[in-house]
Amino acid sequence: MSIKIKNLVFVSVLFIATSAIICIFGKEVLIKNYLKIESDQSRDTIFRTEDIFTTNLDELETISDDWSRWDDTYNFVKDKNQVYVLANLNDTTMENLGLNLMVFVDSNKNIVAFKYHDLNTKQDLAFTKEDQDLLFSEANFNFIDIIETKSGYLNINGMPMLYAASQITPTDQNSSPSNGFLVLGRFAQETMVTNYSKKYNVPVSIYGKNEIESNPVVASIATKLSTGPAYFTDTSDKKTISSYSIFKNDQGKLVFLLKVSEQRELFQKGQKNVYNFFYLIIPLLFILSIYIFAHIYITIIKRLLLLKKNIDDIIDSGDYSASLKESGDDEITDVERSFNHLLDKVGKCKAFKKEDGKGSKY
Repeated sequence: MSIKIKNLVFVSVLFIATSAIICIFGKEVLIKNYLKIESDQSRDTIFRTEDIFTTNLDELETISDDWSRWDDTYNFVKDKNQVYVLANLNDTTMENLGLNLMVFVDSNKNIVAFKYHDLNTKQDLAFTKEDQDLLFSEANFNFIDIIETKSGYLNINGMPMLYAASQITPTDQNSSPSNGFLVLGRFAQETMVTNYSKKYNVPVSIYGKNEIESNPVVASIATKLSTGPAYFTDTSDKKTISSYSIFKNDQGKLVFLLKVSEQRELFQKGQKNVYNFFYLIIPLLFILSIYIFAHIYITIIKRLLLLKKNIDDIIDSGDYSASLKESGDDEITDVERSFNHLLDKVGKCKAFKKEDGKGSKY
């Protein structure tokens, strides 16, 4: 195989190998880094939504404390006067406080009064015996031991809810013992739509127990989060990235699954940038390969071929007095110079033999 062919094969292999390494690096490193950044941002969005829930729980605790440590509330639980109901358990109160549920319970766990209200339709909802039982079982109320305000998450008829509960006492807490509890609730879905989705234009989905059980995909994610990591990020969709987290009640049971979806703008831009880089670097590598081949051919192979031709011409002509034209200042020039020196030696040797032959005739 000629040096020319070997050089062409070498440059071709070099071009293919370099292109493959760059493509693998782009896919395995650059694109994966974009994916990691995107996943981290999606997790940050989940963290912000969880902060919204925490802020809402704090707000509910403040409202619950304020209303439960009030003489009017304390007296109402005792005498059940309708004046208090008309003045406080109305649509205006629920809407001003952003509440869906307000329940007054005496120390015997008897519900004295309640207001269950849909803030979107502005209609009251039925608060059935089953709902009441769920309230006590899921919130795990203990009216004797709990002194501080309690808050958390629970399901009311499949509707995920944030709640806060406080002991009802007189304004002067030391004057009389508690005679019950005040429970306030706010739907999780309404909380997120009001406080996050509309503000940041980020789709937020909340799946209650019924929705989780009816959706195999969501149920699988909920099971995974219940027994494994606190968060799960789904990147299977090319257009959107979704992160999930779960919320549990005081008994450690699943209340709802939170899903936050975002457009994959960062990943798509990153992927586009990597591909654009490929489209730019591969032609440049091809041009560089051609340049390397041409440079090796001109500086080495072409001169070697010319050297061979000149040597063949001298051998064919038998004129050892001729010399090669020396060009450049490199190793090939050294070969030309050495060959000229050899020709000079051969020429002198032939001349000496010729002269010696003439002398012998006399």
